[in-house]
Amino acid sequence: MGNEPGIPEPYVPPDLDEGEYEIRVNVYKLKGIGGMVGGYHSAIAIFPKEEWSFGACEKGTGVYRCNSEGNTQYSFYKRHIVGRFKLDMGQFRSLIRRLMAEWPGNSYNLTERNCNHFSSELLWNLVKRRPPEYINELSENLCRSSQQSKMAGEHWQEFSAEHEKKLVDAEHSLRDVEDCYRSLWGAAMVREKKRLEADKKKAEASGNSSKPFDRVAWVDQWYSNAYAAIEKGITVDAVRERLKQVHAERITENMKNASLANHEADEDV
Repeated sequence: MGNEPGIPEPYVPPDLDEGEYEIRVNVYKLKGIGGMVGGYHSAIAIFPKEEWSFGACEKGTGVYRCNSEGNTQYSFYKRHIVGRFKLDMGQFRSLIRRLMAEWPGNSYNLTERNCNHFSSELLWNLVKRRPPEYINELSENLCRSSQQSKMAGEHWQEFSAEHEKKLVDAEHSLRDVEDCYRSLWGAAMVREKKRLEADKKKAEASGNSSKPFDRVAWVDQWYSNAYAAIEKGITVDAVRERLKQVHAERITENMKNASLANHEADEDV
C-alpha cells in the first residue's frame, strides 16, 4: 500500500562492502509552530536504524540518537542520500564524544545553534559535505532579521553618542546633520566591508556554501534611506527630540544615583 502521499517509502539499506556506510540527511517538518512555513528538523543517519541530532535540555549534552526516520516529535518529510563512504568506527565514536561535549543542551539557540546547525557540523566532520541549504533557510532568515535589527540599533547608538551635543543645541542646522551622517556612513562602510570579508573567509574554511549576510549592502541601504529622509527634513526634529529625551533620562538617572549615594553615606554615619 505504501506510505501517505509525499512520504518516502521506508529506507532499505543497499548491499555495501565491509566498513562502508550510506549516509543520509533525514528531514522532518516541525509540529505545532503556529503556521510557520519552511521550518524543518534534521538528523544524520549513518547506520540503517539510527540517526543523530541535537536538541535543547537544561543539563548535559543536547546530542542524542533515535530510530532513523522515526523521531515522533516531528513529521518525517524527506530523505537525502549523501553517498556511500568508508568510515572508521573508532574515529566515529571519538567524533560523537567530542560533539556531545561541545554541544550541551543549554546552548541551543533557534537561529544560531539548532538541530540543523548540528547536522551540518556532524556531516562536515564525517565526509566534508553540507546538508541542502533549504533545511535551515527559515533559521537563516530569522538570523538575518535579528542581525539587521541589531545593526540598526548599533548605528543609531553610534550616531546618537557621537553627535548628541550638536543635535541638542538649539542652533543645530540641517547641514550639520547631513555632515554627521556622511561621516558615519563612510566609516560604517569601511568597517562592514572588513567584517564581510572575515565572514566569507570563515565560510570558505568551513565548507559552508551559503552566502554570508551582506553587511555592506544592508548598511549602505540603511544610511542611504536615512540620508534621503534627512535631506527632505523628515527626521531632523525627530532626531533632536529623541536625543533631548535621552539627555533628560541620563540627568534623571544621575540624580537618582547621587541621591542613593548620599543616603548610603548617611547610613554609614
